[in-house]
Amino acid sequence: MKQRRYIAFSFSVAIFLLFFANPGFAQWDSVLTCRANGNGTAVPAFSGFFFDEFTGLIGSSNNGGIYKTTDGGASWIHSSLPVGYSGRITDIFMADHLHGWSTLEDAGNTSAIFRTTDGGLTWVGTGPPGNYSCVYQTPSAVVVTSRSATNTGTISIDGGATFQTGILKTTNGVDFVDDLHGVVTGFKNSIWQRTVDGGRTWSNINPIENVETWSVYGVKGTSTFYTAGETDETKQVLNGTSTVMRSTDYGATWTPLVTTKFYTTGHIAGVGENPLYIQAENDRTVNDSSGMYRSTDRGMTWQDIKGPSNHGDSRFVVTGCSGGIVYAFDGNGIVWKTRSGGDGQIYEPPIKAQIYGDPIVFSGPICAMSNAALEIENLYCTDDTIISAEVLDTTSALFKSGALTITVMPSFPLFLAPNSKDSIRFTWQPFKIFHSDTTVTIQVRVKYY
Repeated sequence: MKQRRYIAFSFSVAIFLLFFANPGFAQWDSVLTCRANGNGTAVPAFSGFFFDEFTGLIGSSNNGGIYKTTDGGASWIHSSLPVGYSGRITDIFMADHLHGWSTLEDAGNTSAIFRTTDGGLTWVGTGPPGNYSCVYQTPSAVVVTSRSATNTGTISIDGGATFQTGILKTTNGVDFVDDLHGVVTGFKNSIWQRTVDGGRTWSNINPIENVETWSVYGVKGTSTFYTAGETDETKQVLNGTSTVMRSTDYGATWTPLVTTKFYTTGHIAGVGENPLYIQAENDRTVNDSSGMYRSTDRGMTWQDIKGPSNHGDSRFVVTGCSGGIVYAFDGNGIVWKTRSGGDGQIYEPPIKAQIYGDPIVFSGPICAMSNAALEIENLYCTDDTIISAEVLDTTSALFKSGALTITVMPSFPLFLAPNSKDSIRFTWQPFKIFHSDTTVTIQVRVKYY
């Protein structure tokens, strides 16, 4: 649900919210710079999780920690992490709006799995130490991967109270399409694995897939997965490429779709299967491509949409009603946001409730009665709630005389489902106050809290 609204009627002003963008990123806005300890030098961002456009988390590196926003990136809270933690936040997964997990690499001998029970505001260490790449929770298991040669992945089947080690060795990404079917990708030449029991047990994919791949994207409610592996860095070559792949049978078999002109960061994500996004990596000297790329034909072709490049083995987040909202990171710690698919080609409905009929103008013969309405419409894809609305200056002569009356006022709080609207209706009877033809204008302003 979006932020709640407070609407008031008066005789004046408009409010504008400004963002600042890099001139080279016409459709991208800078919304955060991650910093060591929250206020030090800039540090790269590597991971994120968003429930929707408004509420989400960004994970950074070098003691930069985790940041949370509830207003689409306009403001951020620096989360509380265990004292003395180190390393980079490789992944964030939220099971619901309160409970979730994050993983770390290079965390030393401390726990490298963090847990939150307050929506990401505070995190505590849990589980064994190690170097962990990715995390996902189903009703059956918490699944954590690790590409470390000295550690292994780990699984908890009791909600994180205990963890089993010695499994999912040298693994990278993990994702599920439902509560049962998931895929784990491998590090270097490790064989990918799949599960059909919610992550409790895993088996090698056959025919074998073993391209190093930082993440895997599962299209929820389907049998389809996508990958865009970055390849083992020791095998990367000048002008090398990545291959986008798809499975339509829960990860059992895979089909190459297209070869990119660059190495990706290893991450792929989208909303459904249209659109999908990948990102060029910028910490190798083996290619000169940069930025973000989008597919609107299920991965067959890819459009350069500008935006940032990032280090290999990093992520970005896709959300929104139409998949046009992307939070992507660069190697300098800046978090970039687009609401238009990166190049203006993906339409996202407006966040704000739309107000029609403003200003309301009554004009006509003195003996005529006229009506007008102020309509409030929610064009967004989630429910909206308007807390209250009031007409200011109802003690003026216009209202006291009965010349201007409110004939319809919705009950508040007003709940608006997607693509629904309601209205406040006015009646104007000028003969009750004036003795000649006249015009009255009422202007409307909307305040957000």
